[in-house]
Amino acid sequence: MGHSVGEFVAAVLAGVMRLEDAARLVARRGALMQALPAGAMLSVRIGAPALLEKLGPSLSLAAENGPTACVAAGPFEAIAALQARLEAEGIACRALQTSHAFHSAMMDDAVAPFEALVREVELHAPQTPIFSTLTGQLLEAQEATSPAYWARHLRGTVHFSPAVRAAMAHTPQPLFIEAGPRNTLSTLVRQHGASNAVPLLHGEPADEARTLRLAIGRLWTCGAEIELQRLSTRAGAQRVCLPTYPFERKRFWVDIAAAPPSSSASTAVLPAPSATPIPLEPIVTAAAPMPLPPPASNTPPIDARLRALFEDISGIDMAQAEGNAPFGELGLDSLTLTQAATQIKKHFKVALSFRQLMENYRSFDTLSAFLRESLPTEAAPAPAVAQAAPVAAVAAMPAISTQTMYAPMQANAASGSISQLIAQQMELMRQQLALLSGSGPAPVTQLAQPAAPAPTVAALTTAPAAEEPAPSKEPQRYDVAKAFGAIARIHTQRTAEPSGRQKARLAAFIRRYVERTQKSKQFTEANRPHMADPRVVNGFRPVTKEITYQIVIERSKGSRMWDLDGNEYVDALNGFGMNMFGWQPDFVQDAVRKQLDDGYEIGPQHPLAAEVTALICELTGCDRAGLCNTGSEAVMAALRIARTVTGRSTVVVFTGSYHGTFDEVLVRAGKGGKGLSAAPGVMSGMFGDIRVLDYGTPEALAFIRDNADDLAAVLAEPVQSRRPDFQPREFLREVREITAKSGCALIFDEVITGFRTALGGAQELFGVRADLATYGKVIGGGFPVGVIAGKREFMDALDGGPWQYGDDSIPGVGVTYFAGTFVRHPLALAAAKASLTHLKEAGPALQAGLTASTGTMAGELSAWCKEVGAPIEIRHFASLWRVSWLEDHPLQDLLFAMMRSRGVHILDNFPCFLTSAHSAGDIAFIQRAFKESVAEMQESGFLPRRAAVVTPFDVRKPGEEGTVLARDVDGQPFWYVPDTQAGGQQATAHHVNGKAAA
Repeated sequence: MGHSVGEFVAAVLAGVMRLEDAARLVARRGALMQALPAGAMLSVRIGAPALLEKLGPSLSLAAENGPTACVAAGPFEAIAALQARLEAEGIACRALQTSHAFHSAMMDDAVAPFEALVREVELHAPQTPIFSTLTGQLLEAQEATSPAYWARHLRGTVHFSPAVRAAMAHTPQPLFIEAGPRNTLSTLVRQHGASNAVPLLHGEPADEARTLRLAIGRLWTCGAEIELQRLSTRAGAQRVCLPTYPFERKRFWVDIAAAPPSSSASTAVLPAPSATPIPLEPIVTAAAPMPLPPPASNTPPIDARLRALFEDISGIDMAQAEGNAPFGELGLDSLTLTQAATQIKKHFKVALSFRQLMENYRSFDTLSAFLRESLPTEAAPAPAVAQAAPVAAVAAMPAISTQTMYAPMQANAASGSISQLIAQQMELMRQQLALLSGSGPAPVTQLAQPAAPAPTVAALTTAPAAEEPAPSKEPQRYDVAKAFGAIARIHTQRTAEPSGRQKARLAAFIRRYVERTQKSKQFTEANRPHMADPRVVNGFRPVTKEITYQIVIERSKGSRMWDLDGNEYVDALNGFGMNMFGWQPDFVQDAVRKQLDDGYEIGPQHPLAAEVTALICELTGCDRAGLCNTGSEAVMAALRIARTVTGRSTVVVFTGSYHGTFDEVLVRAGKGGKGLSAAPGVMSGMFGDIRVLDYGTPEALAFIRDNADDLAAVLAEPVQSRRPDFQPREFLREVREITAKSGCALIFDEVITGFRTALGGAQELFGVRADLATYGKVIGGGFPVGVIAGKREFMDALDGGPWQYGDDSIPGVGVTYFAGTFVRHPLALAAAKASLTHLKEAGPALQAGLTASTGTMAGELSAWCKEVGAPIEIRHFASLWRVSWLEDHPLQDLLFAMMRSRGVHILDNFPCFLTSAHSAGDIAFIQRAFKESVAEMQESGFLPRRAAVVTPFDVRKPGEEGTVLARDVDGQPFWYVPDTQAGGQQATAHHVNGKAAA
């Protein structure tokens, strides 16, 4: 049985085709599929029938891997929409790292060419039975020898689950052996109830020999016949007779503690046996799960409490999750497990680290067992033991608190009492050894007891509870792939080993980069002990750690910057969007210098505050405006205002949006839109009134419409900086209509896009008037500033609304809290007034020019990437642009370092911006550095490159009079016309058949 392409391996082993033919077919099969348009695949935790009902016409069921594990495949947009719908329904799903939508309709064009290739191969009936993952049944001889079958195999659904069920029905005691580099298929097989599924190799390559031998050992225990001599490569090995371990024949007595004196005067305490007891030596056993006492009947089971806790954190239904399934297979990522470890420590009062949760307690069963073992003694139910005498604790013996053990008699001096006592102790030891072996307590054998005085009632002494482990010092970690916002992305795990060519090219580039920026590296290393800065470590990977540091800039002006080494850069980052006029524009510098001379008092009112807010209201069309320090503060104040005015608490935000750094907006989507913590250190209780919906979807509109009367606000980043090409105009208009009818506030977060797309921002561009809007960045002119602006009925919540002197008027609106020491800082106000005045005087032409330049640059670079086969696209909105990856490659982020090495200041995967200081030459410089960097990435093997297209060409037919035969950059012949009218300058040429000379 082989999963997808693995069936070719099965065909070779069964004699259907030769190894050479199979290898050639697999290679050609891959080439045919790679030549097709790219697509996406999504792993979904539901059964095939349920998933088929949710697939649209453009999606296909690619694989049926288990009873509740399937894979869908299709175009990127359709897969993204399906993922959004599934997550909204609380169904666990995960995008797979693939370049194409394999086993989907997007593979149709490869079926016929591949069938023609298979017809060239000699096929035979299988000599060993094969369970087909195309049909889910035994492979018939006519199917195995049919080229059409192997062609359909490329396109059809992988029915792995039906094939496993068929194999289990065909064989009474099936033994599954995974002959591959991982244990993926073994895990899937176990989900079908198969107990014997053994992977031969899994883990790191360095452990292959050890894991192979362990797997062979497991196979031997399952009854497989192993040729042991093939495991040893030693020559001339001999068996040497050595003395074996001598078992010492010693006799041990269990030390019986003396019974406590009875309160009854008539009860006599009898002496202990005369034989001197010898302590039992500790018994060393292999690590195995110990049997644990069941939970108390009057408290919720630990397993149920754990599942509820995990469901609350992850948003995934855990009620039916398999107890032995690893958390990773249940859809829980490392970020979720980080939060789970914190919550378990809080709720259960036990020391549990993230690493323990990842390595030792990886399922509900093992975690429940750990918690039951670790809970404080007083939390456990009292043991129900009657007529029991204390027994000395035995080393390494687990606590026995709920089993009714045999209570040995008090020894007496009568004849035969010693032998009875020994029999009783042997019975007790038998039960204890049964516990140690993990088989559970042995049945109690009731021995006849002679008449004796009534024994004293005592509780059976349990073994002392194990000490709680010390609190772990392991730092909380997060899933880098899902890292939120500006959090440092630190990749500590090594990726696949680079090829020899990649290693050589990478080493050469690192040397070149470090030599160019050595002072920045020295600065970073010298100041790391005392300076904590997430950006310094962002993008860390072990293989590129030598160039993980920021360029340290010494000075700047206009579009240019100079680092400590004297290198000059054209700035593409531009302060994460706050710079729209170039660095240190003269009109801002002059205004700040003047205010610096006049003074920058904090506390008294400043006249510039009134001038700045008046300009904001004039340019944006808002009624009133308030000032603060940052965009994060502006968003925080806007939410407070909305809740104050509406009297409601629930706020809707959208996936993909970024609203700053305060806790309530560091949120990601959970089950049913419930807000979940997006970063370690952010309390989950912050998000009780936050709902996270997918931006621009009909499902989001339906939720807002159904719950509008309970919503305080809908907070939207009209054009998300992470998805600048997505501009849902109609969606925003419908949200405006719904919120207006229900009295819910609509808030536009335009901290990044405000004043960059138009003077009135996205409200002007889309024709949608929000109740509140937040601004910042651009209008600060390089200084920190934030703005809340909007309609009067909302903004009055900051100061109580209008009132006059000389009458009995008072502030009539309830106010919310809003303050800050550096609010309305005079230097920031001076810069803001200068920037707003400049925008007003320049008019819409400023934004229109920047938007046109950005669109032209993005279009040219995207077209060039498509031409050379680089999986990159430049997406943009107004003067914002960013590098977007169409598929993932391990070291793709080297592109940004390579651009920096060519004099473009850019940070990994951040949005970039054009400013009015960028000249045509600056833009051309950015384009040239980008193309050269992509070309170097392709030449080094870090990115794929376009194969040269061989077109029909007749060297005997020149295109026109005077043409010359030459070769292009791909080495292909073409005709061109040399330009001989360039005087004494070097001759140029114009294209004839769409190519340029080499």
